[in-house]
Amino acid sequence: MPRKRTEPIDVRKQRPATPYLPDGTLDPREWGIAKSAASIIGLMLTNRPWFVKARPVEVQGKGVELEVVVRWRSSEVLDKVPVSVDGYDVNVVLAGEQERPESGELH
Repeated sequence: MPRKRTEPIDVRKQRPATPYLPDGTLDPREWGIAKSAASIIGLMLTNRPWFVKARPVEVQGKGVELEVVVRWRSSEVLDKVPVSVDGYDVNVVLAGEQERPESGELH
């Protein structure tokens, strides 16, 4: 049985108006959407030899950004890694350089 086609969803509309809850903690919905966006990047780049992982990171006072961790930087890396996904800025980080602890990760 063929699958029913669905329209793409604009996740930016689903994001909270501010990434923080009134108590100052990161909104779990924001983190969940950012994790999904990082997963999409991972699916896009998984077979690239330079790709290590994609992950969301909390940037204090700003909310969430995405990091793509790579083994090396090259013009191909810069061409293939998107500048933003679902409204999140994407930064390229060299493996072992500026590794941020994932302590901000919500479970």
